[in-house]
Amino acid sequence: MNSSKTLKERVYDYIVSSIHTGKLKAGEKINENIICEALNISRTPVREALIVLSSEGVLEAVPRKGFIIKPLTEKEAEELYAVIGALDGLAAKLACGKLEEETLSEMEFYTLSMDLAIETE
Repeated sequence: MNSSKTLKERVYDYIVSSIHTGKLKAGEKINENIICEALNISRTPVREALIVLSSEGVLEAVPRKGFIIKPLTEKEAEELYAVIGALDGLAAKLACGKLEEETLSEMEFYTLSMDLAIETE
């Protein structure tokens, strides 16, 4: 991790990364002690990062229980996929002009292989 980041920022990044990689899942309670041990830090920066994530809507503060990872609503998921779809389309458009013939041939081979696997179950 970047040493110029504050402890709160390091914890924030750790939690966000754990959510993105599936280490932490929607509806799951955040265990502050595990984070403290994993990052070898005190509880204060962990609490600070949790409060920031809660204010951003990533976590939900549940009285007497702690912080829970908020699941996406159906509407949030639709909005997210719309943005991801647009970005994927742009990435593909930008990449197409840079592909070499050998790479295109490999992609065609894999596409045909996937089609065959689908047809033959």
